[in-house]
Amino acid sequence: MNAPLNEIQFKINNEDKMFDTITKHNIEDNKIVYSSFLDLLPKELREDDPCLKNPSEEELKKKTKKSRQALEVLVSSRVPTGIPIQHREKKTSVQYIHYTPSQQGPTFSSSAKQRIIQIVEVQKDPIESPRFKINKKIPRRSPSPPIPILHSPKRKITIEEQENWKIPPCISNWKNTKNYTIPLDKRLATDGHGLQNTHINENFAKLPEALNIAEFKAREAINMRAKMEKQIAKNQKEEQLRELARRARTEQAGIRSINKYDGQSAERDQIRQERQKDRQHDVALQLAEDDKENRSKERDISEKIPLGIQTTSNTDVQFDQRLFNMSSSLSRSLGDDESYNVYDQPWNSSTAVTSQIY
Repeated sequence: MNAPLNEIQFKINNEDKMFDTITKHNIEDNKIVYSSFLDLLPKELREDDPCLKNPSEEELKKKTKKSRQALEVLVSSRVPTGIPIQHREKKTSVQYIHYTPSQQGPTFSSSAKQRIIQIVEVQKDPIESPRFKINKKIPRRSPSPPIPILHSPKRKITIEEQENWKIPPCISNWKNTKNYTIPLDKRLATDGHGLQNTHINENFAKLPEALNIAEFKAREAINMRAKMEKQIAKNQKEEQLRELARRARTEQAGIRSINKYDGQSAERDQIRQERQKDRQHDVALQLAEDDKENRSKERDISEKIPLGIQTTSNTDVQFDQRLFNMSSSLSRSLGDDESYNVYDQPWNSSTAVTSQIY
């Protein structure tokens, strides 16, 4: 009996060893399955090995016929797909009908008594939309069964859980379109201030204490200052009274009071200070002029021209005095035409020009 499909037929070779049965289960015979490490080793072939022999002519004919048939199947399936327009195959054969018209005569049917009519099916356009609408209502299939939802068994809710599930309403801090009067506890409940532990900083207590100490010290300083001012005012008043009593006694005795700073001495001191200031001003001007003169001497002509220091001291028209002292006559001035004596004397000495330029 043949073994069922879900069972494997266990086979054993002559050495009672066959382990590739499971690997070759449900696999075609023409496929090679490598199930042992010996399959990975190189195979040694001999000259008389049957696998190296050429196939016979009958085997060649069978294989060429088989391959030709396979290629024809591929070509026949691919050639129609390459054609842009495919015609539908004709299902019925062509029919011919012998037709004799009832009205005979030269005026009808071009004087033909009989005709042969060929009946052909009209070629249908494959892209044409359907001409008739089918409004057939198809009944729906039965819906899928409901999805089972597993619920835990019901239990009683405690009071603490009920309070935890009480969610305060969302109250905006910016909008109140309906102008409701919202109590502060409800408004603060939305922010979660009640859930936070308020921590007061110790510096809040230190601040008023420091302010009180500063105020106490300031009061003490003000009182001490007031006492000192009273004492100074009292001493000044006593000094003024003593001075008045002394003047009164001296006036009664007829002795002139000698004042250290009388009017004449003050006037002399003022005149002395003004003269000292004038002397200092003159010394400063003299030093400035000397410094300016020294700097102008050291400057080049390129520095003097932009500063406007090199100016002519005399504004009168000046002439070259050498022109008046010359004793040359007209005959002396006329010389040889070939000689080049345009200038008989130099215009200016080289030393004077160089001193002005450099």
